[in-house]
Amino acid sequence: MKKRLLLRQKQVLLSAIFIEDRNAKRYSEWSDRFRPYHDEACHLLEELEQEELEHKKQLETVYAKKFQELPNLKSLKIDQALFLTEELKMPDEHFFVINKEMAVSILQATLVAEEDAYKFYQSILRETEDEDLLAVCKLLSEFEEDHVLKVVNWIDKYKNELLIEKNAH
Repeated sequence: MKKRLLLRQKQVLLSAIFIEDRNAKRYSEWSDRFRPYHDEACHLLEELEQEELEHKKQLETVYAKKFQELPNLKSLKIDQALFLTEELKMPDEHFFVINKEMAVSILQATLVAEEDAYKFYQSILRETEDEDLLAVCKLLSEFEEDHVLKVVNWIDKYKNELLIEKNAH
């Protein structure tokens, strides 16, 4: 029983590390797409990328402390990893953001990634009794919730600008 619980805790922590790593990589690419279009939005994504990398480090620290080994994402079951991070649809007509519609599309994909991470941490909070895991997931859940609010504000900003532009014509 204890061995099964430890295996589950390992998989949960590896899954969380995977999510943070994958989102950091996404935000790095997406910030590059925003760079020529809107510097502030580019900085938002760079900030999110850095925060995701910090979350990953926090999770790796908990993992190393708990299991006396460094996390190895290769031991995460691939079907589990794919289930955890939905493949996000991105506009592909142009690599760089060239208009507000495309900006909204990328930010909506960012929102989905952040909401998924938030839901994942919330599910861990409901299911685990491990104090170390509870502490880090509570903190990360709060961070992800803050990220959701930031991204929603940016989406609203662009949508409002689009409405103003359409009403002006």
